[in-house]
Amino acid sequence: MRWVVVLLMTVASSAMVGAQEYKGRAKVKGKVKNAQGENIKDPMVKAVFLETGTGPETKKGKGNGNFEIKDLKPGMWKLTIVAPTSPPAGYGGVFVEVEVMQNGMRDLQVTLPGLQEQLTAGQEQLRAGNYTDARNSLLGLLAALPMQWNVNQLIATAYQEDGMHAEALTHIDAFLAAAVAEAASGASLPNPRNETNVRIQGVDSAAQLGDYERMNGYLNAIGPRMFGRPVVTTVIGVAVNTLIPAENFDQAIALLSVAIEKSPDSAGPYFRRGMAYVKVEQDDAAVADLEKFVDMSVIENAEVLQAKEVLEGLAEAAGAQQ
Repeated sequence: MRWVVVLLMTVASSAMVGAQEYKGRAKVKGKVKNAQGENIKDPMVKAVFLETGTGPETKKGKGNGNFEIKDLKPGMWKLTIVAPTSPPAGYGGVFVEVEVMQNGMRDLQVTLPGLQEQLTAGQEQLRAGNYTDARNSLLGLLAALPMQWNVNQLIATAYQEDGMHAEALTHIDAFLAAAVAEAASGASLPNPRNETNVRIQGVDSAAQLGDYERMNGYLNAIGPRMFGRPVVTTVIGVAVNTLIPAENFDQAIALLSVAIEKSPDSAGPYFRRGMAYVKVEQDDAAVADLEKFVDMSVIENAEVLQAKEVLEGLAEAAGAQQ
């Protein structure tokens, strides 16, 4: 009993520390309007203390657009501000980082964009290569309408283009989980093309992070019917540009083997797998793949000439050993 009491006291103490790590005597307040300067009724504000990643529950503002959050520690806070979602108000969301001072601070003036305007801005910023701005726009849209899970694909792309692959995978998995759940509920028909494109994004980011189990999981979830030329081209690209330069030849072989299994009429994976087999000195497997590639090739391009040259070298080496 004594140990049980000690354990309970320890758990309770830890919970109190967690609950208090963002609490203080400071506050933040402001007003939320739309682009026309009209007050947005009952705005919702989530505050997170950047030092700890914690904060109070989401607070509801007033009918005149004002909000106030009390009992905060001084320091840098991130606010996520959206309009009420029930009924939908037609506005996106914004993120504001503010320094909350012990002795108070000036009122924040926050403007929420319209949903369509925010989506259009995010797409345009993505096309223009302004990936940070694109993420801010699209994450704001997702904060305002979390049911619009398709936006996760665009957010993942914006992270990938900046080399932030762990963050990209978070949104890739969110997209796929929501797509599977919605299809299972009968709310909508699955879109195999979109899901395939997102899984291919996952293959790329997982390979960049060296998470090969995850990489293979994304790839194996793509059915043979969807394993067309774009997927094969992407798989070859991941093998050639990421795995082989890092000398992860076994992973490249495994990846290309899936492509060959699901798209056996595509010549390219045989060439790349054959060359990878050469690197790991599996000469018989290399010969089989490179001969298959040469037989399947319609024109004698640079890769065919290279395959023939390698085959001649392997044949000479085999002859010399006899």
